[in-house]
Amino acid sequence: MRSLKTPKIEVWKNQYSDKDYVINLDIPEFTCICPKTGLPDFADITIEYSPDTYCIELKSFKMYTIFYRSIGIFHEHCINKILDDFVSA
Repeated sequence: MRSLKTPKIEVWKNQYSDKDYVINLDIPEFTCICPKTGLPDFADITIEYSPDTYCIELKSFKMYTIFYRSIGIFHEHCINKILDDFVSA
């Protein structure tokens, strides 16, 4: 799963990088396909981060999460792939 080609998560320059604050991203309807059963699998994902130089662009992140709707992947792999891509953005 680490080699899974996912959409790019866009970022924008944080104009308030001198401030210490937290951004919460809630994905209440995350969906992927269970690779064992082939059935839809649902999850609530919450990401909390303190931006530094860049902030995550929300529309691109939403499109990124929608990508997983047709992918057969276990949640344990999926959440780690999301973390890797989020940090890389």
